[in-house]
Formats: sequence, structure tokens, C-alpha cells
Amino acid sequence: MQNDQEEVRKLMTADKAEFENVWDDGDPAYACCWINVDTKNYYIPHTRQRVYMFCISRELWRNEDYAGLDLEKIEKETLATFALKMREFRRPASVSVEAFLLLPDDRLLHRAKDEISKVGSKTRKDIDWALCQGRYEDYRAAQNLGRKRPITRWVNGGSAQSPDYWWSVYVQNQVERLWDTFEISFLRNIVRGFDAQYKTRVWELSQNIDRFKDHTNFGIANCVTPTGQPFLTTRGGPIVGLEVMALQGLPTNKLLLSRETQRELQDLAGNAMTSTVIGIAIICAFIAGHAQLEVATKPEKAEAPLEVSQVNESMDLDHVEGKKIPNITPPIEDMNLEYLQDEAVLDIVGFEPHSQVELHKISRKSSRLCYCEGPHLNTKAPILDCRLCGHHICMNCGGIPQHDYKGRNQTLHKRTAPQKFSEAIKKALPMVVKIFKFGLEDIESLAESARLNSEDHDWSDFKEAIASAFGEELRFQCVKRSYCWTVIYEGASCRLELVFTEGEVFWQLFGKSSSTAPANSTLCQLLKYPIARMVVRESDILQGSWEFCLPMTHTFKITIKGEGRKIQSLESRLGLQADELADKKTWSHLRITTVSALGSTVDCGVSGVYELLPRCGTAMGTLHKRISHGQPTDVQGWNEPEKPLYLLFDPERIGHENVDHYVFATNIDRLTYGETRSVIARVSPKWRPTDGPPVTMNCSVSGEWLKCGAKLRPSQGLTNATYRVPLPDPITPVSPVIACPAGTIALLSCKVPQAIQYMTGWSRGDWTTVDKVNESQMFTKLTWLTERARDLQGFQDTERTLILPNDTTQCGKCAPTKPDLRWRRAKETQRVTRILAYEDPQQAGEYERALKVRANAFQIRTRIDGQGYGCVQIGINLTTMAHRLLSEIKASANEVHGLVWQLYTDYDMPSSYILDPFTLRDNYEEAQAGYQFPAVPADRERPELRVEQQKSLTWMLLQEKPVKKFTQEEIEETTIPQLNWRAVVRAKKSYLVLGGILADEVGYGKTATTLALIHKQSDKASHTASVTRPGLISLKATLVLVPAHLVLQWKEQVDKFLGTELEVLVLAGQGALAKTTLQRFKDADIIIAAKNIFGSQSYWSKMGSLAALPDPAVYTGRAFEAWLDRAITDVGEHTKVLQDIQELQRLETIQETGRLSRPQERELERINGRLKGRLYEQLRCNFKSTLKGKLNPTTKVKAQKLDILALVKSLKDALKPKSLSFFAIWLKVELERKEKDETLLRGIPTKRLRGAKYVKIAGDAAKVSTDEVPKKSEERSYKNMEFETPAQMKSPCFQMFLYNRLVLDEYTYLNDTEDAAVRKLVTDKRWILSGTPDLGDFHSVHRMAALIGANLGVVDDATGILRQKTIQIMRNAKTWAEKFHGHINFFTTAWHEEKQKIAQNFLSDFVRQNFAKDIDITVKEHTRAVKLYPGELLLYIELQQLLESNLMKLVLRGSSRAERAIVRRQQSCVEGSKTAEEALLKKCSYDDQCYKLKKSKGSELTLDPTKDLVDRLNREIDQISRELANHLLHAEILNKFLEDAGHLKQDNNKPVQRHPKDHYGKWKDNVERGTFGDEEITEKIKELIAGAQSMVQNGITTEDEEKFYRDPLTQKEVEAEKKAVEARKKEIKEEKKKQRMKANKRQKELQKILKAEATTRMKGIDDDGRDDDDNEEEVSEEDEQDVYVEPLDPRGDKFNQHIFADQHEYCAAITTTLRKHIGVLRSFSAELVSRTRAHRFFNTSRNIQLWRTRTGQAVTCDLCKQTPPRSRDILVNTSCGHVTCTTCYANATHVEHCLLSQLGICEAPAEGYRFKTAEEVGVQVENKGVYGSKLDSIIALINKKIPGDEQVLVFIQFDNLMMKYSKAFKESGISNYALSQSAGGAAVQMLNDFQTNTSKQKVKVLMLNSSNETAAGANLTIANHVIFVGPLLADTQEDYVASRKQCIGRARRFGQKKDVHVYDFVALKTFDVDVYQQRHGTMLVRRMVNNKEKFVFVKESEATQAEMQESWGSGYKRPSYEE
Repeated sequence: MQNDQEEVRKLMTADKAEFENVWDDGDPAYACCWINVDTKNYYIPHTRQRVYMFCISRELWRNEDYAGLDLEKIEKETLATFALKMREFRRPASVSVEAFLLLPDDRLLHRAKDEISKVGSKTRKDIDWALCQGRYEDYRAAQNLGRKRPITRWVNGGSAQSPDYWWSVYVQNQVERLWDTFEISFLRNIVRGFDAQYKTRVWELSQNIDRFKDHTNFGIANCVTPTGQPFLTTRGGPIVGLEVMALQGLPTNKLLLSRETQRELQDLAGNAMTSTVIGIAIICAFIAGHAQLEVATKPEKAEAPLEVSQVNESMDLDHVEGKKIPNITPPIEDMNLEYLQDEAVLDIVGFEPHSQVELHKISRKSSRLCYCEGPHLNTKAPILDCRLCGHHICMNCGGIPQHDYKGRNQTLHKRTAPQKFSEAIKKALPMVVKIFKFGLEDIESLAESARLNSEDHDWSDFKEAIASAFGEELRFQCVKRSYCWTVIYEGASCRLELVFTEGEVFWQLFGKSSSTAPANSTLCQLLKYPIARMVVRESDILQGSWEFCLPMTHTFKITIKGEGRKIQSLESRLGLQADELADKKTWSHLRITTVSALGSTVDCGVSGVYELLPRCGTAMGTLHKRISHGQPTDVQGWNEPEKPLYLLFDPERIGHENVDHYVFATNIDRLTYGETRSVIARVSPKWRPTDGPPVTMNCSVSGEWLKCGAKLRPSQGLTNATYRVPLPDPITPVSPVIACPAGTIALLSCKVPQAIQYMTGWSRGDWTTVDKVNESQMFTKLTWLTERARDLQGFQDTERTLILPNDTTQCGKCAPTKPDLRWRRAKETQRVTRILAYEDPQQAGEYERALKVRANAFQIRTRIDGQGYGCVQIGINLTTMAHRLLSEIKASANEVHGLVWQLYTDYDMPSSYILDPFTLRDNYEEAQAGYQFPAVPADRERPELRVEQQKSLTWMLLQEKPVKKFTQEEIEETTIPQLNWRAVVRAKKSYLVLGGILADEVGYGKTATTLALIHKQSDKASHTASVTRPGLISLKATLVLVPAHLVLQWKEQVDKFLGTELEVLVLAGQGALAKTTLQRFKDADIIIAAKNIFGSQSYWSKMGSLAALPDPAVYTGRAFEAWLDRAITDVGEHTKVLQDIQELQRLETIQETGRLSRPQERELERINGRLKGRLYEQLRCNFKSTLKGKLNPTTKVKAQKLDILALVKSLKDALKPKSLSFFAIWLKVELERKEKDETLLRGIPTKRLRGAKYVKIAGDAAKVSTDEVPKKSEERSYKNMEFETPAQMKSPCFQMFLYNRLVLDEYTYLNDTEDAAVRKLVTDKRWILSGTPDLGDFHSVHRMAALIGANLGVVDDATGILRQKTIQIMRNAKTWAEKFHGHINFFTTAWHEEKQKIAQNFLSDFVRQNFAKDIDITVKEHTRAVKLYPGELLLYIELQQLLESNLMKLVLRGSSRAERAIVRRQQSCVEGSKTAEEALLKKCSYDDQCYKLKKSKGSELTLDPTKDLVDRLNREIDQISRELANHLLHAEILNKFLEDAGHLKQDNNKPVQRHPKDHYGKWKDNVERGTFGDEEITEKIKELIAGAQSMVQNGITTEDEEKFYRDPLTQKEVEAEKKAVEARKKEIKEEKKKQRMKANKRQKELQKILKAEATTRMKGIDDDGRDDDDNEEEVSEEDEQDVYVEPLDPRGDKFNQHIFADQHEYCAAITTTLRKHIGVLRSFSAELVSRTRAHRFFNTSRNIQLWRTRTGQAVTCDLCKQTPPRSRDILVNTSCGHVTCTTCYANATHVEHCLLSQLGICEAPAEGYRFKTAEEVGVQVENKGVYGSKLDSIIALINKKIPGDEQVLVFIQFDNLMMKYSKAFKESGISNYALSQSAGGAAVQMLNDFQTNTSKQKVKVLMLNSSNETAAGANLTIANHVIFVGPLLADTQEDYVASRKQCIGRARRFGQKKDVHVYDFVALKTFDVDVYQQRHGTMLVRRMVNNKEKFVFVKESEATQAEMQESWGSGYKRPSYEE
């Protein structure tokens, strides 16, 4: 049995007595022994300690077989045997953990990296790590690690870097705790004497740094857990999930994995038991206890196994009639070989001659130059080369180490795709080679000539290991790409490599040790290095002179002398504070001289002067480069040698650091696991660089290379291998459905002799099918064979037609029917209702069983024939692929065309996706339509279409002709990755899609073109759509769906262009629809409707009434669409009923007045026949109770004789005049019937009654009890059904009609509900109008296509293909079963590329985007750079510092009183913002303080803003200090409790140090050490601590005691508190309701005023667009959540000793609380640091202002204490407020911290952008500002620069800021409208008035939100000035560009008669500039233009060096969340 980890700890630390408490040896039932095991002692380098217990039942000893035996002795022997065997089976791991990991070039690793590091997979989590931050600070201090962050350089702003080989995106996505874990772990290892970047360490990031000690041996992994985060230092990335499974001993190469996430694999591995340990434990248990196992009784007659044929698809495959079924697999069918050619010789040893020089040239151009490139890609980023060491890196990855980079000339160094070299080298080499003419005798002869001791045991082992290497067949394995190219051949006893480096090409041969030899044995260490080599110098790559390496070591002495300067060592540069490390020095140059003669013979010699390159990395940062040969006397003027030689530290990946060497080598590249460095000589491991005197050291050369006569040649043993490939053009018939498994045709058949060693597991005679589990392993062994045969002689070049029987439909075997969905309510974890889908259980079981037995697409089988030949056959089952494809495309064989298949034999699966961007075509080649708008009155100018619009109209007319069909294409694929085979079956289905997407440039005139189309086609309004729905009412109308604010504009455009030619119906909202009759829909030619009608719940409620369905449970997502599908079907049926009733009424009228004609009688019979079956039961049974016996007695006849017409007449007579119509009653009864229908309730997600909850019933469905009576308010409203004739029916649903055409304007702003509603409307033609269509990914185009009725097929939610937000939505909508099957259906990159092409084809056919070429509208862009007022700038700086101190996060709610206090102070500065970026943009756009002072002092402002700031900060500091003192007192009280209880007492024999649980004491120690990095603040907090200590020492008062702890509350007190909380909540709720009602009243009054002021009225507007049902005000759930009631106990800490069980529990509770309280102290201390530094900065700024105005004293430099002669020589650090003169700043180097850090006073950050000059902090003068510099500038621009008759558009992203601007404009005499969300329905009137009012009273400014649909679509050519208050905050660059286009397009559009002016207002030295520069890819520079200073944005390449150094941004780097 295996104990959990906690029990293991107990058992491992327990002595014998304690263990007896765990297990009683006297237990009468069992005897046991236990043993502690560790995984690393059982083969695997993984620390996983467990206790295994072996138990024996004592009951079994008591049978007669053991009578008279010494049972006690037997028992002990059995238990001892188990323990002994467990120890005997031990074999400690002898290899590094890296041996179990994926190779660096493995696709699986790169795919995992791509998944883990995917940009946009999620944003970096915002986690408050204050609780463990103190532990990290404590640890740094205790270990003397200092405060530097050299490995990631992370900053509090929330950003980090990483070393160049690390997984940079992965690192950047981590949280601060992990960043600091990286730093501390690295520094801790440096202190221990090694560099973890070059030694194999596994850091467990899931543990805090004080828990993770990092004491395991090198190369050993920590314990694997489900939530662990193992990080491999030599990789710079995590150990991924698949690798974690390997560390549990699981055979990952035999697992069928596809799309499992790394987290899922990690979870699986963490919950598994290590196979090597549990397996051995089971074996040992059997060995020890086998005697106790009973012998199973054999059955008299064994039952025959169940045949597969006995199992049908509906059976349970696990049990059938009590018989256990074996693993069921499809039977092996013979492959169809008739389409293969005759046998041909397979040329395995032949090759194409290639020049070695040419191959070498290609290798250099295609080798890896940056770690991010991986095995198959070349980076697109510029390549940088280090001038000092030649290191290569791309611009994105470079930075750490720093190096001295220069850009590479991309033109001179053009690169080649890696695939080109890979393919070329495979053709240039034979697949099988041998090394001839060298054997064991030659080896011994060389050893004898070199006087090697032949008696040496190591030599004997070495010779034995390599004896068979020469002359053995070596077979091609793979081509590997790294910093060089390597071709690998494998043999049984050796490995041959061909290496292409930058300078040379060479072969090297490696021996292999026995599989039983430990990896750390001497022999294995020798065989790590090559035993033979050949440098290729000839054109023939196989020719050259071979050398053999004898395992000999030669030693010589060298003298190492330090020269040059003494500089800081690595330890000192890293800021380590240990005495021996803090001031450690080393020499800048080393002079090395060889003492003995041997040194001069070592290759090129090692003597010379070596320069230290500390910026170039390598282990321990000690890379030295030889800069001079010989013995120069001066270090100046040395010449660079031709071949650079380096002295570097080259540690072994595992092994103690004390035995690692410095080496001389020409190669300094970072090596991966298994690679070895070719070194010239090794220095003794005793030598380490110091600043001491010269030393003499031993230097060794390993191996002696001697020339030998070996020759490399192709092997001739496989010349008779044969193979068969398909015919050039084979016929590929497909079997009928019933024979799916037998449809396999052969593609390749091979026969190979002499390959038995590669055929393990193959059967002799019979064929064996190779399953997916063993497929990879088999092909890996046969690469040498398949490499030459896999191309099938060019078979992949052609698409081949598939033949299917015409009657082929969905095949239940290959593509079983998916189960139906059921719906359930999610657990009420939140107040938001969530409805989840799941499969019908019975159907799901059948579906799963069918999937298990369906045929595989590729079939692989092997055997060994009678001649001993190995035979391999590979075939493909095209039948099953075709059947799956038909199921996906939802068509039968006769409905599809273009059914083809193709085999790709050269498909190379890349690790990441690189898809081509989408492009759009234009209409410039089209002919003009020649259309003219209708004639207009003489007083108006007749509008005309421009030439470009006429061409667009031509294209639109062609798109509406039912000629060209849309072709839907679907793809089914399957792969064999090891062969690079990919088989594809494609099918196409065509159907009519009339319409398209007109994506002309914003302002191009899409509306006019569309109206021309409507008018021109108005006389051809016929229905030709291929998709119809029965029962719908056909309309001639075009339905135009637009944003609500554009309804009036569209009506104006119709009047302008078409006049009164067409009947127009305008529906501005749900209220207007409620008043509209069905007849008006029929009469209209154009219906203009606000799309937000579909967002109204009242609309769907009324549609539910018409469908006789309960309301939808939710209004978004998959559940809503399921409801909508059923509702639309029922609406169609009921609409048909409505039409039948109308026809019955008409016939009844005729019958009453006269005789029916014969056709009318036939119609009556038809309707009667249809209605009888449908309505009889409803009318006869249900209405009987409803009408309470009011039916005419004449109708009470038998059912078969019932006359429907008579019944209807009787019903009408029975109804009162004002009662509901017959149709309404019928719908009501139908609804009652459905609410009792269990089947319907299971399949449709509805509200069972309005507002009612689900009631669970037996089974899995949900329904409402039939006894439950709905409340009156919950009953359906059928007022719209009160009509005499159906034509008078009001509030019809859009889904009742079949429209002639649909036009959707600005589709990108549709929400989920609106999107679903629009897609499911039935219409002949569909058009979308959008100037900025979303082309971000395939899903975006798929959505666009769906809106016009085109289906682009399957959308895969693979990471990296779609936006992460889209992926999350798609995955959340899936059921668990669908998610599971998503893992099975893994799509290749090629599949995605083909889908991308399908989407592009759709865009080419159905989308056109035209840009105005000859547009005569001049657009002038103006950059208005605004300098904030001095006081305003200081306020902005204060906010930025506040946010940076909190890691650029906004804490919107506080869970504790301390957090709430911080939130209150923060919220006073962020003005209701949701993000830090939003707060910064608002702060530099409006100055609240200026406005408040203006209101209090008058219209002009004379103020001292800096003094006000200083005073406010003084008050805040005092408040924080008081609160901190209060918390310190609390902490001291709790600490005293612990001291009095002796809980913190240390053992006497331990050194003087803090108790491990003395958290408060450790925090005080950190304060003493200056953890805040500010001397002033440290002293302040120390004073507060001393004050708290003094108060506690003087005694705790009763007041303090009551304040911090009290007795537990009684039950009455608890109830009283609950009542008080509820009362307070209710009070706040009522107050908010009143405020909302008051606001609603004001809103209605505003609407009335706007209506009264409007100068024109639009015909057809029925109301203001607001819903009639939405007037009732309620308190929202969100408001309820915001209610907070202060608890009665302000601290919430209730300590009273008598309520605890014992003293220990009492102290533990206090310790826990005190530890949490430290987090509070840290938060308040950080707040005090932030406020104090801000106060110092503002106080300094004020002093500078006074000095500059000569009203104050001069300001001195805080460092040199000197007063600069000029104020401009003063710099102020905004992060701390300290003053620096320009002289001190210039003398400082590498400024990272405040310059006062040199004096130990302040360590605040001090990047260049943080320093402000005296000019920037301003002067103390009267400030005339009113609203802040930006708004004042905008007001001045509007009032003074813009002519009075011209109007302005102002775009503001935030509504609350917009309202402030609106108020400021009004106070400044600028009339304005603000289209914010609060405008509601009045926004339509505002927009209309602004567009149409041309009187003198017209509104000057219209303000729009740049981030929503109000900025789109509107024609605002009345305005010609566009002002952007600030840059748009957008998630992606595409969103930013599209939004800006839409904004400018409001004014820049055809019809504009004036020049358009675009103003970008940016505030200097703020976040404004940062965002603008990032989004536009430009720099803001200051230039002189026409003798005036101006700020302009230019490209970085156009900026001068001086301009680049002058930064105008804030310095904050915004994180990129783009996908």
C-alpha cells in the first residue's frame, strides 16, 4: 500500500515507538513490514519519496497446511524477504534528468513551448503576493543575496526580461513571485559556487523560496505533483507535461496523445505512481508472498471467446450476456495490391553527387542563428552579431547577456529555408554506410605505437566496446539543426555524425557502451567524445583522411598572470553581500604562458594574452578571448589572431562544481544535452580567476589523435531490397458502405533482407497490424528504408477522383451519429444563470462504442516471410475517410462534387502556425452599371452615383443573379508523421448564396450604392433563395438592420436618394415594433430597424408567445441558439396556422353571403384536412375547459365528423368582443401543452415558467411541477393577438417573414444574441456593409460568411490559430465529451492553411473593398502636443508613481479593512477607472483639482497647486502613519502573547537567531536592514515600532484589549449582527433605487426637451426607440454586491484562550493571525513609502519653483551638496524626490537606482525617464488654467481657431470623461451633444439634430465614444473637424486601426465640401505619447518648422540620434496582449 506524502513525512521522522502508534505489531489480522523508497534509487533521476507497506493475512497461516510449523519464524522470513528484495532491486539513477526529456529539436517540445508561451493565451495574472513577499525579502537578507535582479531585471511596473536562451514569453507571463524565485535561485547558486544556467538544476517554482531549498543533486528532479512547476535551468523553460510523465516511468512514446494540454498531462503524471518503483514493489510482494496465493481452480470447460461478429452497435461492449469481451479491434483485411506497380529495386545505398562546398554554403545560410528559431523556422526579426565573441541572436531575444551587438546586413547575408538543406543532404548521402579498412588489429597497433598500457582495465573495456564499430552497418537516422547541422547514422554499437559548422565539415564516430553500464562509469565518460574523425577537404563528402583517438591524457604546465585593471568579479557585480563576495575582484586580462614543451604542440597553442569579456555571458561570466600571441609587454595594440581562441569555464551538466574545468576552445556556443565541446586543453579544476599573483597550473589534453587508414563507403549488403509503389494514375474505387473495413488499397510495399535486428516483434508468416501505439517506434527504426521509398516516385503531385455509390449517405460505422444535447442549470456559484449542455447518456454510449471499432484511415502491417525478408505494407482506407467527410459536410454522395483525394509525401509538420493574412479585392475592373436615381423636384439637385459606386453596383447586381453558386469545401485528413505522409480527401457542396459584403472605405458611399441596388431591383422582388422555411410570409421588402443611432440617418438617405418611390417602414426600437401591424410589413419596400431590438428580452418573450414556448433560460451562447432554433421552427408552423385561419375566415365570409366556387371548396377541404390533424385535439379537448361549455351544441359530434369551420364559428360566437382571438387562445393552450412535455423540456433550454427555477426529476431532465400555478405577473401577454384579421396583428416577429433582401450595417458591433438572430433570418439576398471588416483570423471570416448564409465548415479552436478570447468562448460552449473528442481530432498546420485558403476564396468571391483614388477631400492631420501645467504634471506623476508602486494594478475592492483604506486613497486618484492605463489617460486629459478650485474661487484661477499637493500628502502621510502605528500596536500585542507563552523561545544549543515562526521579529529585522530602500522612511517606521513597543511594555489598556480581541460572540449577538447587515443592505438598496428613479425622470425630461428643440421630424418614427417593458427600475445584482457593511468587530480577530483546546492550539492561532497581519503591515509600509516619496518629490518641486521665481532658497544637490549655478542644471528623481545636479548624473555609470544609493540612503529606481528638469516641474506663477492643459487647449482651439460656422466631432473613449468635457464645453459657451451610454434613446434625436440643424442655433460639438458603435456608420459631413482627446486603448492593433478609421470616416466621406482637420492631442511626458508611439510605430520629436518649435510624429528611422535620446513619453511600457 502507498501512503500519501504527509504520512511519509510522519513515518520517515518517526522512531520505533512512534511507529507502533501507526501500526500495531500485535494485530491479529495482518503482519506487515514497511520500507521507505526513493524513485532516484530505482533508475529514474526523480526525488519521490514514498513508504510501501507489505502486509500478510495471518488468517491464511491457520489452515492445516501450516499445522505444527513455526508460524512466527515463517512470518518474519516472508517480511524480511520483501524488504531484502526491494533493496536488491535498487539501481540508483546514473543519468541526468535531461536524458528523460524531449530533445531540443523535437516537434513535441516546440509545440508545447508554443502552447505554454503563446502570446494572448492569457494575460499575466494580477496576484497580490504581499503575504510571501516578506518571506522572499527575509530570505534574501538571511542569505546575503542583495536586492539586484540580474537574471530577469523585473520591475514593479509588471515587466521582465529573460536570458536569450530562455523561453521569453513564458517568463514574461509569470507573476512577480516567480520572477523573484528565478532571481534568488540564481543568486543562491552563484554563492554556492556554480552557475545554474550551465549546470542541470530543476527549480520547483510552485514552492516559495524558503520552502524550495534547491539542495538536490545535479540532474535530479524534485517530486512530481499535479500542480508542480518544475523549471529546467539549462533549458530556460519548464519541464512540460509529457516529460513529467516520462519522469514517472511512463512510456510516452507509446501513448496516443494529440491535443492534451500540458497542464492536463502534468495533472495525470502528478497523480500517477512511478512505474519502476510500484512495479518492483509488486514483484517483490509476489516473490515474498507467493506461497500464500491460492491456486485458481481451472474450469471444466473453457468458454469460447466472443467473436466480434456477435457484437452489434447497440450492445454494451464491456459485457454481453455476462461474458467479458476482449479488446475489440477491426479484423485484419487483405490490402488491395492490384494498383501497385511491379517490384523494383529500392536504391538504399545510392546517392546523388553533390559538391561539399555547395552543401557547406547552404548549411551556413540555413543553420540556426537564434534560440527561438527551433529546428524548422528562420526568424523574421533582424539578426544581431556580437562584435566581441561572434554570438548570434535575433533582436527580439537579445539583451541578457548584454554582449556588444551590431546589426547584420540582411542583404549580404540572405538566409535559406532549413528544409532546403535537409532535402539536399538526404539526397547527397547513402542511407547505409560502413567504415572499412580499419579494425581491432589496427587499433592495437596504434596503441602500441603510442606506448599505451595495454594492461589498463579501462583500455580493455574501451577496446571491447568499440571493437565492432568499424565494419558495422550504420543506417541513416535523422538530420538535426542547431548552431550547426548534424546528420546522424546509427548502428548497434556506434553512432556516426556528419557535422557542418560555420568553418568546416567533418565526420565523427562515437562508440556506445553496454546498456547495463552505468552512465557515470569511466567507459561511458570516455565514449561521450568521438573515437574517430575525418575532416572533409575534398569535393566528395565521403572522402578524407581519418584519425583515431586513443584514450590517453597528456599534461603540461602553464603560468597564469593577471594584467590590466582589477575589476569587479561576477559575484560583486551581482550585488552579493557576503563579506568574501561583496568586494571580490578579478583581472581584466590574463597572460598565459606554457611552461613545458608539450604546450606548443597543442593544436594552435594556448599562450597569449586573454581579455575578459564580462558582457558576453558563458558560465560564471568569465569568458576570456585571446587578443595576442606571444609575450607582449604592453596590453595595448595587440593584433587579433586569425582563429579566435577562448578561455572559458565549461562545467559538466552534472557532477560537483569543484571538479569543473576552465578550457581552451574555439567554440563557445551553448551546448544541449548529449553534445560535447571540442576543447584544446583543460586547466586544472583547482584554478579559478582571482586578483591574486601569478600561479602555475597543470593543463591537460584528453586523447591523442593518430592517423589511420579507415575509409567511409556505402554499404553493399542491401542492394537487393525491393519495393512497389502505386501506378502513375491508379483507379481508386470506393467500397459500398457495408464494406468500410475492406476498403484499404496499398500505397507502399517493401521487402528488405538482412534486417532482422530492426524487426523485433514481427510475426513470421502472418501479417501483424501496427497500431498507433507502436507506429512511431517502428518507423524510427526504419528511417533508412522509408526515406528513399516514401516519395512514391512523385505520386503526391496529383489530385485523384474518388468514386462513391450515389446512394451513399451517412455511414454509421465510419461517422456515427452524434448524440442529442440535453441541458441543465449550472451550480449557483454566481448570481448569473448558466445553462450547460450535455449529451443524452444512452445515445452517447452508443456513439462512443461505434468510435472504438471504426476502421483506421492508414493501415500498416508487417511480417517476416519464409525467406527471412522483412515485409512492410502501408495502405489507406479512402472509404472511411470519405464517409467521415460526408458526415461533416452533411450531404450524400449525389449532393457533393469534386470528391478527390491526394497524398502528400513531403509534408513537414511545423511546430507553430504561420498563416498568410487575408486580402480583399476591389471593383476597379468592373463595368459601370449606368444607374440613375429617381427624378427629384426642380428645387433639388438629382443625386448621382460616382464611377466607383457604379462599378460596385455592377458587382452587387451580379452577386444577386442566381448563376454562380457558393462552394462549400470540407477536408478530411490523416497523417503518418514519421514518413511525412499526409492523406487528404476533399469534397465540395454548392448552393445559392446571393449577396456579399461591401467593405468600401469608410465614407465611400456604401449606403447610396445599396439604395441604388434596392431601387433597381425593386421590380424584381422574387424569392429565389435556396434556403426556405415552411409557413413564412413572403415579403417584397428589404430589411435593413442598423445601429439604433443610425435609424434616422438611413431614413434621411432613403428620402434623399429615392424620394417617395418606395414605401419605408422605420422601427427605431421595440416600442415601435409593438405598434406596427403585420400588414405594414407586407406593404413596405424597405424596413429600417434598429438591430438592438434583438437585444431586448421583451422581444424574445413575445416571440416565445408566438412560438408557444417558455422564454429562453439565457439570452446568449449555445443554449440561446438551441432555444431559437426550436422557436423559429414553431413560429413557422404557427404562422402557417395563422394564414390558414385567415383563409378560413375569408371562406366563411363568402359562405355566409353566397355559394363557394369549386376551387374555393377544394381550398376549404385542403385547409380542413391540414387543420384536423393539427388542431382537433387542441380545439375539442383543451378549449372545452377553457370556454367552460360555451360551445354551440351542434359542434358536439364525433371527431371524424367535426367540421373545423363550424367549430371556429362557434368559438368566435363564444368569445366576448374584447377577449383574445382564436389564434391567441390556441397559442396559449399550445404553451400549456408544451410546459407538460417532458421530452421538450429535456431538449430545449427554457424557463419552465417565467422566473421559475428548475425542479429536478428522476432521470436527468428538468421540469416544473404540474401543480405549480404561475403568478399573474408570469402569465403570457397576448395583447398583440387582439385582431379581427391576422393582417391587424401587432408586434410581429421578424422571424415570421421571408425577406427579399437583408442589409446589415456595421456588423462588427453585433453581440451574441443579435448575431444569432440575424444569422437565422430567412432572406433571398444578404448584404453586409462595413468599412472595417474583421479579418483577424479564420473564425472572424467564418462569422462574416455565416451572416450572409455561407458555411466555411469546421472551425478548430487550436491555440495559435484564433484569438484567445474566441478560443475560450468556443471551449466554454463545448460539453465535456466534445472537449474530449477535440483531443482526438487533431488538425495539422496544412489543414489550417487550406482552411485559410478556403476563407480567402470566399473573400475573393463575396467581398469587395474599394478605396477612393481621386477623392478631392483634403485631410490635414495636426499633432497638438500639450505641456501639462506644472501642478497638473505633478498630479500625473503622483498617480503614475502610485500605480507603479502597486505594480500597475488597480485594487477595486478590498477584502480587509487595511485593503479598503488603500482602495479609498487609490480611488480618489483614479476617477472610477477600471485599469491603470485608463486612469493615466484620464489624468492627463482633465484636471479635477483645477475645476474644483475654479468653482470655489471664480472664473479665473490663481492657485499654488504644488502647495495644495504637499498639504494633501502631509495629511495622507499622517493618516497612514496613525493607521500603521495602530497595526504595529496590534502586532506587538499579539507578539507579546506568544512571548509570554514561550512560543518563540529558541533552543539553547542553537545560535542566536530568530525562531522560525517569529514572523514579526523577522519583519522588524528587515526594517532594521533598510528593506524599504529609503533611510528617511526606515527611521520613521522604526520610530513607530519603538512607540508600539513602549505602549505594550507599559501595559495594555482595556481599550486596546477590547479593540484587538474579545470573547466569541453569543448566538444573540450573531443574529443581531446579521439583522444589522441585512437592514443596512436594504437601506442602501432603497436609496439606490430612489436615485435611479430620479435619474430616469431626468432622462425623460431631457428627451422631451430634445424633441421640442429638434427642427425636423422624420416620417415613420413611432417612438424614441426605448422598450415599453423596460421602464421599471430595480436594484441590480451588481449593486447588491457593492453593498458593504462594516462589521461590529473592526479587527475581526477574536482571541480568548479558554476557547482553545490547549496552549499549543492557542499559540498556533495567534501565529497564523500575526503572519497574516505582517501582510497588512507590509501594505501600509509600502503605502507610506509611496506617499512619503511623493511628498518629497512635490516638496522639492515646490522649492525649485520658488527658487526659480527668486522667492525661495537655492536648491542643492543631495549627493555633492553643491548648489548648481543655474536651475536648469537640477534634476529631480520623480520616484523618490531626491535632487541631483547634472554633473553628478553625468559622472554616474549604469544608473539603475537613485544616485544616493552610493551613500546607502535611497535605492529608488532611477531610469532616465524618471528624471525631471527644473523647467518641467514649472515655476510658481499665476495659473490661468481652468480644466487642465489639454481641455483648455481644446476649448481654445474650438473657440479661437475653428470658424464659428464649422462644427466639430470630439472622440472620447470613456463616458465619465465625456460628461466632464460636456460640462466644461457648456460652461465655456460651446454647445454640445454627448452620445454617452446615459443618453439612452435620446442619442438618436441628438445625432439627428446635429446632422440636420443648420440654423444659427446649431450645436457646435458632437462627442462620440471612440470605442463603441456610436463612432461608426454615421454620416457627419456637417462637421469637418475631428478631435481625438487621446489615443484609443485597444486590445489589438487591428482594433485600434479599425476604430480610428471609423472615427475619421464620420467626416472624411463623400459629401464633405470642406477640408477635414484631424487633431491628435497628446500630453507630453505622459502615457498618451507611449500609446500613440506604440500604435503608430512612430516617435514624437521636437523640430523647428518655419522658425517655430513643433512636435511631430516621425518614423524611428527618420529621427536623428539627438531626437531619439530626447524622450517625450512617460517611460511606462504597456504590456502587449495581442493574439
